[in-house]
Amino acid sequence: MRATDLFHMIHEYGALRVGQTKAFVVQTVLALDHVHAKGYVYRDLKPENLLVREDGYLRLTDFGFAKALRPGERAYTVCGTPDYLAPETLRQQGTYCAFPKLMPCMECSQQVLPLHSATEYKTVCALHNTRLKTDTFPLQQQGCTRAADFWAVGVLLFEMLTGYPPFHGQTHRYVL
Repeated sequence: MRATDLFHMIHEYGALRVGQTKAFVVQTVLALDHVHAKGYVYRDLKPENLLVREDGYLRLTDFGFAKALRPGERAYTVCGTPDYLAPETLRQQGTYCAFPKLMPCMECSQQVLPLHSATEYKTVCALHNTRLKTDTFPLQQQGCTRAADFWAVGVLLFEMLTGYPPFHGQTHRYVL
């Protein structure tokens, strides 16, 4: 195996084998556990930041968004890659957010993803611009903890097994 990053590996070969995915997830969790034990939250886990060595082991890189956190403390800066951001990271004062999920269009009854962004939540069908039934709710600014890194592990796991991230759209506006 030649050295590369996990992003190129996934996009060159597609979804990874289950055994390979297990090994990479274990290595990623151990790396994050080490970062957390040193008192930091990583906040930028994505395939581009996981280098795959020639021997198959991963290396976690790019600590530009890492932040020191004391126990019980939270980080309130929104940073990282939109596909991998934990929901609590996106929650901002006075805005609405909902977990991306399929909802029925009132016109065509198809299951569609609603259009939304970080500052506005449009509960409309992208095909017909008609309203959707939704359960959006107001959220308080909560900030994120080290748990946000493990949300990103789940997103990474999904991408390794399928070849694409779970929350994807034509632009990041549709992801958020």
